[in-house]
Amino acid sequence: MEPTQPQERAQPQEPASLARTYVRVRAMTDAIAAPLSPEDAQVQSMPDASPAKWHLAHTAWFFEAFVLQPFLTGYRVFHSDYGYLFNSYYEALGRRHARPLRGVLSRPSLGEVRAYRRHVDEHLLELCKALVPEAASRIELGPYGSWTEPERLAFQVDRTYRELRGVPWDQPVDTAKVFGEMAALRERYSTTPS
Repeated sequence: MEPTQPQERAQPQEPASLARTYVRVRAMTDAIAAPLSPEDAQVQSMPDASPAKWHLAHTAWFFEAFVLQPFLTGYRVFHSDYGYLFNSYYEALGRRHARPLRGVLSRPSLGEVRAYRRHVDEHLLELCKALVPEAASRIELGPYGSWTEPERLAFQVDRTYRELRGVPWDQPVDTAKVFGEMAALRERYSTTPS
């Protein structure tokens, strides 16, 4: 059974802590995606994996749809088509682009997706200051249970580069290597400099 709405946590963080957590997780994801060219970010290595560009846009759309639209008074969506393009499986929010075809989306560009993320981030941090309890609960789960946003992206990028190097699709992933790289990133972004 697919979820139709995110579930909320009982005790939201304080505004400053919530904002730091959000910024830390987003920075980690951005660090994974930073070296990708537009072409690399476009690749969908298999039907069940999402291109990095789509992943970046989807995680922005999630916050826009479930946090900003319902809780930030006067918020206007960044682009009216993004709800269709970047909804993953939330059927209650309407139609969505087919997962196996996410790699054929040449637009929006990677630059436009990054602008979308900045737009959502700015507004979400504004909302953190107001700390509406229900919104805060949704912000906390937004990175898909803390760290899975960057980890999912890391595996998708690894799969893409393995494909580009001609590694057979059924060759096992060097999970120790990928997890080691993720651990180093997690350590780097586990604290926010004062």
